[in-house]
Amino acid sequence: MLKLAGLLIPAFLIIAVLIIMLVPLIGVTYYDEEPCIVTEDYLRKETYTEDVPVDYEVTATEVDNSWWRPSADCSVTIKNGGNASGYFRIEFNLVTLDGEEVTKAVWQNLEIGEQKEVIVRHYGDHVKTPFTYEVTPPTMGVLKTRLVPDTRERLVYQSVEKTRKVSLFEYLKDWR
Repeated sequence: MLKLAGLLIPAFLIIAVLIIMLVPLIGVTYYDEEPCIVTEDYLRKETYTEDVPVDYEVTATEVDNSWWRPSADCSVTIKNGGNASGYFRIEFNLVTLDGEEVTKAVWQNLEIGEQKEVIVRHYGDHVKTPFTYEVTPPTMGVLKTRLVPDTRERLVYQSVEKTRKVSLFEYLKDWR
């Protein structure tokens, strides 16, 4: 029996030491890098086309009431000062000697830098001076850029605290 106890006690000690050294029992904290997708705001450059009116200049206006008949020629001299040619719309707002209000519109094509006299004739009565007019120039597309708020997703790595169980042997090995 003493012989058996002499064998069992060292066997139990060896098993106890192996359990303590090899079975994970100790909690250890460590840090690991994990991928993470974040959404961030930024300003994106956007190109767009904006229609802007062509520059022009009205250099003269004139009313020519015919003395031999009841009619009038009204004219506007306009110069295209822009960087594009096109059709200009000129609206004449006339008032006759009888007080009648008359509106007449004319379209005139003008090349870049070209100047022309645009004439309308009113039949039936003379026209009071001065008259009013409104010019609607053609438009041209101008390429512009602007900053627009937007979002994008980006992959980043962040440090995350983790815990795991290790054996006493691993703990002592990593401790050095």
